[in-house]
Formats: sequence, structure tokens, C-alpha cells
Amino acid sequence: MGFFGKLFGGGGERPSDNTGGPGGMGMLRTARSGGYDKTATLTAIDALTSEIMLLKEAVEAKEKGEPFRVPHGGKFEMPPTVRAGGFNEQDTEEYIASLQAEIEKLRLSIHNS
Repeated sequence: MGFFGKLFGGGGERPSDNTGGPGGMGMLRTARSGGYDKTATLTAIDALTSEIMLLKEAVEAKEKGEPFRVPHGGKFEMPPTVRAGGFNEQDTEEYIASLQAEIEKLRLSIHNS
């Protein structure tokens, strides 16, 4: 199943948590009323995922003894909410929290080893 199929819940049962397990991708359900703005949410997830990729590259370079640059972590704000048709708030909050936890873990591994 492709990225968007997983993100938007294309088939299969819903995992018990939104992380889909280690390294997995959960799904963000659409809320009938309320929820987080879809475009802003996807933009936020993209920014967090990009930061994770840059941090992973820095960790790998550090482990090899190569020069590396730690990306600057910007201030993160949750996406705005909408009246109807946004992403489910709980799904979004849990998924973004898992991305932020991974970022923190990677930053700690760079600074502690």
C-alpha cells in the first residue's frame, strides 16, 4: 500500500496506535465535525519528517566520524482546526507526538555520544 493509502486509511484494520509500530506509519482519519486542517497538518508532518531525515543523516555521519551539521529545530505549532472535514484530532496529536519524540531521541543521540 502506498504512502497516501496508509495516511488516509486505504483498507485494512486500523492499528491500535497511530505509529503503526516501529518505523511504521499510522493513519489519520477524517473527522465529520471539527478536526485539524488537512493541508496544514500535511505540511506540518512533512516538516517534521524532513527534520527526522536530516537528523538521521547527521547521526550516520557522526557514527562514521564524518563532518555533520545538526539541523536547527524550528518552533512547532499544531495546525489550525476547522469546523468540518479535518483530520481527527486524537489521531493527529498522537502521530505528531510520535514524530516529535523521534526527533528528540535523535537529537539526544547526537549530543550524548
